[in-house]
Amino acid sequence: MTTILFDIFAANGNLVLKEEVVKDANGNPTSVRSTHYDEQGNADGITDRDITWDAQGKYTGQTVTRRDGRGNAKETRVIEFEQDPGGRSEREKTTTYRGDGTQPGDFVESEETVRHYEKGRLRRRSTTRLSKSGDPLEAEEEEYDATGRLLRRTRTGFTNGRKRSFVSDTYDRNGTLRRHDKMQYDEQGRPVCGVEEEYDEQGRLLRRIYSDYEDDPRHPRTYVEELDATWGFLRSRRLCRSPQGEPLFAMELAGAPGGDVLSSGELCFQSAKGRPTWTVRVTSREARRVQRPKRR
Repeated sequence: MTTILFDIFAANGNLVLKEEVVKDANGNPTSVRSTHYDEQGNADGITDRDITWDAQGKYTGQTVTRRDGRGNAKETRVIEFEQDPGGRSEREKTTTYRGDGTQPGDFVESEETVRHYEKGRLRRRSTTRLSKSGDPLEAEEEEYDATGRLLRRTRTGFTNGRKRSFVSDTYDRNGTLRRHDKMQYDEQGRPVCGVEEEYDEQGRLLRRIYSDYEDDPRHPRTYVEELDATWGFLRSRRLCRSPQGEPLFAMELAGAPGGDVLSSGELCFQSAKGRPTWTVRVTSREARRVQRPKRR
């Protein structure tokens, strides 16, 4: 067993950090105490880490306790670590407690992360946080390609065990965001509203779709925006209601590089078999070039 002491000082000579490390016969640290000091030289916070290793010298976990300057425990995290013999996957579970975690009711939450590897590279990672009742609080998943670049990340939020939010980001092989999806749910887990966004290879927004499920959880009202990737101005937008996929209302806009509206039109459907009517409102002289005739 070996004990090593580290002292770190600020430029003015004041002690900032004192660290005590205890190592076993194999050189693996088994205990680490880090004491931080304020400008007056008083202990401001202490972190204790008790680290465990198996017979083969592989890391199996640790207990991390944060204390105040007087040594009273504020929070304890117990970390368990497992790895398969081939190194293809590993599991890490962190359980958080108030204080030193020895009293009933000290449990706060737990978090479990699973990583999968192929040829030594991370290909998939999933993390789940659980409440003291065992219900999920949040879940996150990441997917990577063979070179280790992030391709997709999803995050799901829960309340009382029910899904309340979902976010998904998709990236290309250059790391550029190409798609962003977001959905909100009510207390019963039913969709309320959502957003879908598409981007070009330079990360510029091309298309945004809003979905509103308030009137009908099965058939949302959608609102579409299409943007010009070069100028960033609005090119067209549509508003429609789609029960059984049938549109009820649509609107289109044409915009100039300066952001001025050149023309706008409304398309209304009286019924599933009714003939649409088209109306164009011109807001500038230049808009007359793109004006469409009225339809009856």
